[in-house]
Amino acid sequence: MKAWFKLFVVLCLLLISHVAEATLTLDGNNSASFSTVTITTVDNNDLIIVFLASTNATGCTGIGDQAGLTWINRVAAQNNSVNGNVVSEWYAISSGTLSADVITPTGCPVTPRIVALGVNGANLTCPYDTNASLPGLAANSGTLNPITTTISTTNPNTFVVQFVRVPGSGTPIFTTPTGYTAMVSAGGAAASYYKILSSPETSVTEGVNWGGSGQGSNPALIVDAINDVTAGCGVTSPYNPPMLFRPF
Repeated sequence: MKAWFKLFVVLCLLLISHVAEATLTLDGNNSASFSTVTITTVDNNDLIIVFLASTNATGCTGIGDQAGLTWINRVAAQNNSVNGNVVSEWYAISSGTLSADVITPTGCPVTPRIVALGVNGANLTCPYDTNASLPGLAANSGTLNPITTTISTTNPNTFVVQFVRVPGSGTPIFTTPTGYTAMVSAGGAAASYYKILSSPETSVTEGVNWGGSGQGSNPALIVDAINDVTAGCGVTSPYNPPMLFRPF
């Protein structure tokens, strides 16, 4: 067998192996309705995402954790009330596994609801799908139910995640959106869900419906999509941090 053909076969096998390893998976998930949350992961090189919900107009101003990760604020959404509901998304990159890592939001005017999750197989250079519709945000000062937003994804393989917060005097009972898997609930008034796509979606209405006593009010929603390792960085959405370009 000619040397060039052997090299070709080796390169093909490496490519197949790379694609096989590009699977997006949930690697740890926890929630809390008090001042800290812990997360444990089993894989290296995870994207760690934290969603926060606060019933005060200013929201939380930062995040710290025992592992010393560097946290970046992705986005925040607020309903129209003067002292209304604020939801925000934060992320960090963990090169190693986490063992009961304590994550602590800072600068919070009230005790927040917290959801933490790890995503393995993400593109850690440019973690988020760069479609301009992302992250999808929705917030309302009334009792709009369901709360929805319309998003599109550009890359074929994405991990789509939703976080919803419905404060108020009632106890909402959330319905898991079609195609999604429920994650650990952050108390009775907040919930999170995920799905893994193998092809882009275009102008899809995403959101959450709820019932229960009192039904709650002032809902706020974030929907976002995480790239897998095979995705290119492309042009950023208005919410993405500056891209890091890698030399050939």
